Amino acid sequence: MIDKFLVILIIGITLFIMGYSTYKTFNRGTKCSKCRYNSKKKRGNS
Repeated sequence: MIDKFLVILIIGITLFIMGYSTYKTFNRGTKCSKCRYNSKKKRGNS
């Protein structure tokens, strides 16, 4: 039981990290300019 749980946990974490990294790279490609624009705006307001 414990071994199965550990295997499932490791697989889940690996999949989560892979999905998160691909999600970040995808967002970087689509929203990079918007993020830079927003960060500049925030700095100007503060």
